[in-house]
Amino acid sequence: MLTQRAFPFSFRPVQRKGEETLASLTDIRKALSYGESLLLLYPRLAGFDGPKRYLVLLQNSNELRPTGGFIGSIGKLLFDEGKMRDFTIQDVYAVDGQLKGHIDPPGPIRDLLNQEHWYLRDSNWDPDFTQSGARAA
Repeated sequence: MLTQRAFPFSFRPVQRKGEETLASLTDIRKALSYGESLLLLYPRLAGFDGPKRYLVLLQNSNELRPTGGFIGSIGKLLFDEGKMRDFTIQDVYAVDGQLKGHIDPPGPIRDLLNQEHWYLRDSNWDPDFTQSGARAA
């Protein structure tokens, strides 16, 4: 009726209100679809099928890196049976100080940052999150 401007949408004020309502309904449908997707993932993410551990990288966007910023702190998050059981945050330098052995850095880190070792704080050097995330893990 709205697109054909049938009565009562043949009146401009009613048509305008109908267009606003249609836009609002479209937004609500998108939000509900997004919410439905999250609800489908929630049981897996929240550890209903066993404990789930997550590494949270807290980045400083004032020191840009390909995935957003310099990793200054890390969080360890544990979900089990739908509840957050633990969430601890540590300074990345404390974690890097526990590194045993040597990992050669990629060329740009070695050359531009003058680093002989590769640490967690610089693991997000690749703009591909799957690559940087795997290296951080």
